[in-house]
Formats: sequence, C-alpha cells, structure tokens
Amino acid sequence: MSGRLSRFREHLSGFNGTGQNLVESSQDFLDNVSMTTMSNSWWLIGLVGGLILNGQVSLAQSSTAAPRTGKAAASKYFADRKKVDPQAPVLVQDSDEGDEEPSRSPAQAGGPRVLALHLGTYFDEDIYKWGGKANKEAGKLTTGVTYRIGEWVNSMDLYLRVDFNSYQLNEGKALKMSLMPVVSFPDANSGFPLYFGAGAGLGIYIKQIDDEGSLSFDYQLLAGVRFFELFGDAGLTVEAGLKNHIHLLSDGQYNGVFVAVGTVFNF
Repeated sequence: MSGRLSRFREHLSGFNGTGQNLVESSQDFLDNVSMTTMSNSWWLIGLVGGLILNGQVSLAQSSTAAPRTGKAAASKYFADRKKVDPQAPVLVQDSDEGDEEPSRSPAQAGGPRVLALHLGTYFDEDIYKWGGKANKEAGKLTTGVTYRIGEWVNSMDLYLRVDFNSYQLNEGKALKMSLMPVVSFPDANSGFPLYFGAGAGLGIYIKQIDDEGSLSFDYQLLAGVRFFELFGDAGLTVEAGLKNHIHLLSDGQYNGVFVAVGTVFNF
C-alpha cells in the first residue's frame, strides 16, 4: 500500500513539473507573439504612411507635368488672362470731327488719279522729205491730254498721252493724232516739282498732204514742272521737250522743239 502511494506521489510531482513547464512555455509563446504583433503593427503603419506620402508626391507631379486641357480649361485661361492684363480700349474718332490732314507740298499728289491738259506751240524745227524743200517752221499748235494709268511706288509713273498736232506746209495743212505711253520720273507722290519723261507710239494723220503716208512712228522727250491743287483739285504744269515723228509709209521726217502750259487735276 505504501509502495502505491509513493508511485502516485512521483507521478503527481512529475505532472506538476510538466504543467509548470507547459505554463512557462505558453508564457514565452505569448510574449513572442506580442512582440511580433507589435513589430508587425509598426511595420504596417510605416507602410501605409509611405504609400500615402508617395501618392501625394505622385499627385503633385502629375498635376504639374500634365496641365488641364479642353474647352473649359481654355475658357478659364483666357478669363484669367483678361483679369491680369486687360487690353486698353481702342478709341475710334469720327472723321467728321475735324481731322487734320498731314501737311504736304504742292508738288505732291494727294489722290491716286492724275489728269493733265496742255496747250503749246513749236519753236525750232527740222523737216526732211516732207513736202517740198522750202518747207520750214511747219509746226503750229500742240495740245493733248495725259492720264496716269500706273505707278511704280517710290519710282516712276506710267501715263497714256493723246496729242493733237497741227502743221502748215507749202502744200497744205496737216493734222495728226498721236497715241503713246509715257514713262515719267520721279512719281507724282514724291513731292518733287520737276519731272522728266519719254514716250513712243503711233501717229495717225487725220489730214495729210498729197503723196505722203498717213501713219508715223512718234516719240517724245520731255521735262516739266507741276504743282497740284493750287485751285481746289486743279494745279499748274509747264512742259518743254522734243516731239519727233518718222513717216512709216513714206520718207517724211519731222523734229520739233515745243513748249506747253496746262492744268493738272489730282483726285
């Protein structure tokens, strides 16, 4: 009996030692779990914070690198621009309220169209094989109209000139119309009063003496002075030069020095 009691006590003491060891092992396990849990918690908190900070940086970079586009963004941009830098209003002045025209010299054309009329006579002449040998000083009157049809800016003008010339020969009277383009420089808008020009064209005899051709080649060299708008739109012109012609269907030739005065219109 006493032997059984001894064995029971030994088993109980062994059980107690095992239970104590089990409790101590459980306590160590819980401590390890607690430390691991706290470590994992701090790691999770750091991870979440890093993700949030990274997202904010990425959002800032995307907002800076990729500006807003589209119709709404454009409207907002121009609205903000007007608020920052408004344009000054443009004042339009009525032309009827006494606007002063810039000053210009009388030799400068004020309008795009130039029309001139002239009347003159011949002074010195040479006649070759036009009628008899005794014909001298045949030229009488020269008159015509000149109209500007073109312009090389800051250079020259192009005119169309129509002349009528009368002659008195021993064999009778002759009347000729000349059609020719004339190039003149400087241009009328330059303001320079003197001008120089040259032209060539066709002469048609309205009346011609016997045995002479009715067509001629006409050419002119001229120099003059002009003043625009001395009397409203009308001005004054004085011109001198050479008016020559060569008959195309006969042997006649004429060289004459002329002087003419006239009026010039600019409108």
